[in-house]
Amino acid sequence: MTTVVQTSIHRVLFIPELLDLVFSYLDHSANANNACVCKQWSEIALDTLWKSVDDIGRLFALLAPVIKREGRVYKFTRTPEASDWKRFTLYARRVRCLSLQDRMGDQRPSTTMFDIVARTRTTFHILPNLHHLTWITTDREMRNAAVIFMHEKVTHFLVSVSTDEPHHLSAFFQDVASRMPNLTHLDLQVCNPGDSRHPFYPVGSVKGVEAEVGALLRDLPKLEKVIFPNYWITSKIMEQLSSLEVLEVIQFEFFDQQGWGLKEDVQDFNPHLEDGSFPTLWDLSVTCSLSDITRFITAPFAPAHLTCLYVASVDFEIPTSINQFITSAKESSPCLTKLYINTIPQQLWHLRLPALTERVTLETLEPLFSFTELTTFEISHVYPLAFSQEDVEAFATRWKAPLDTLTLNNEPLYPEKSLLTLRALLPFAAHCPSLKTLGLYMDATAADLPSTIPRPFENLSLLSVGVSSIQEVGPITIFLSRLCPLACGIEYGATWGDDFPFRWRGEAIVEEVEGAEADPDEGLDWPEGSEGRECVGAQLGERAEKWREVEQTLPLLIKSGMEDRLRTKVMQEEIEDLRMRTGVLMDMEKVNRGGSCIIA
Repeated sequence: MTTVVQTSIHRVLFIPELLDLVFSYLDHSANANNACVCKQWSEIALDTLWKSVDDIGRLFALLAPVIKREGRVYKFTRTPEASDWKRFTLYARRVRCLSLQDRMGDQRPSTTMFDIVARTRTTFHILPNLHHLTWITTDREMRNAAVIFMHEKVTHFLVSVSTDEPHHLSAFFQDVASRMPNLTHLDLQVCNPGDSRHPFYPVGSVKGVEAEVGALLRDLPKLEKVIFPNYWITSKIMEQLSSLEVLEVIQFEFFDQQGWGLKEDVQDFNPHLEDGSFPTLWDLSVTCSLSDITRFITAPFAPAHLTCLYVASVDFEIPTSINQFITSAKESSPCLTKLYINTIPQQLWHLRLPALTERVTLETLEPLFSFTELTTFEISHVYPLAFSQEDVEAFATRWKAPLDTLTLNNEPLYPEKSLLTLRALLPFAAHCPSLKTLGLYMDATAADLPSTIPRPFENLSLLSVGVSSIQEVGPITIFLSRLCPLACGIEYGATWGDDFPFRWRGEAIVEEVEGAEADPDEGLDWPEGSEGRECVGAQLGERAEKWREVEQTLPLLIKSGMEDRLRTKVMQEEIEDLRMRTGVLMDMEKVNRGGSCIIA
């Protein structure tokens, strides 16, 4: 019996797929040890060990010993020989992903190492099975060194570029297109140094390199997904993208490492499209005004198969523009499943807040109820939504598709007191059973807590309260513990809080970041007659602390409530069982007292 068990275990330990899965969770040191166990394990462990390489020095050390020189730069101690390359090829064929991220303080290879590798290699393709190449550096010579790893099997390319040298960028892009013609995913990042307005992240205008970027896109006909810095999707770039026959996703990122363009480059967004534009595009993210995107999606030859649309506005938008955009989106893209509308600009200098009366109402969002497949909707606006409890009831009941994600301006830029309380959660719990993420801006007060909950959330995994106000932590937590499932988390705070170099003070938003040179008098003024003159930043900090307490306590209360309900259920079942037994005994007693036909 023992022999049979040992044989079964032995077979399990040699299933390649299982070993590959287990090894993928281990570190380099553990997999290096696994490679020494036996021949069967060795191949799988080495494949895992070298599948993804984020340290080129470790890769080059297979050729010849390396030594660190001049601080963080390392070099070969000798020139690689033919025998070194023969050994190197045993590992090179295993590399699928290669990444160089030359950031401050990191050790990096010298450019002479790449020259030596290019000169001494015995095969044209150094990493023949490479398909993901990431190259992040601010040094032009180091960027050009990526060429030695480029070949036709590479399908994913992420690279940082500088817009200060269009001529050198043009030559580099020509190498990219000619050496990697089968690219399906292209991710461009900016590596220019930040300016006085943006001292903490790289900024580079795309206007000076539009021709070079356009030529690169034209020469990569197999692109399926492109990612740009914000403000890089200009009219000319969009026109070039429209001709790509298999392009599915156009995207930009807000991350600082992605870099930023200049808002002025997308102020006038008006691409001229031709017949056959965007034949396969289904996911579009763009930064422009709502009037521009409305004109774009309703123009002839506009994308006809969109299912996901993200729009970040360059200006504050009024409800009329929002309503017109949603109406146009319904007419041009009736199959939308995800719609995101961000009307809080990322660069706020010299912008004026709209009038306090310009609030988004239920009537503003009325066209949403015509969508039949929309499962995700998010909107942000400078002011809290002008929603009443009755509006929330109508919103939840009139939505046609099964909602998965809903965020209704949970972090307004001007966080005055909300008209909604925690009672606003109840309609979504009752009418949206498939809802997983819900974001609302509320006044969380114990004064308006319902005594009973008709129906709790079934699948909610995240409740995003944003910058919602909160007074009493205890009653709020108890209420949410009765409403939310155990796996539900609480998200709070503002996503724009760390990005914007200002804070609220008195009647205006003023610069607070050292090194920023914006004039405080030209910042954002609060509308006349607005409330909340105190420092809103301190208010938001206090709210975040209280919501943190709720977040920490909520799982314990939910679990305790579940245990109480389980005990109550068991007790009720026991009581019902006792009641049934008692009834049977009482019936038997009545029969015995009244006489029977039982023969003693």
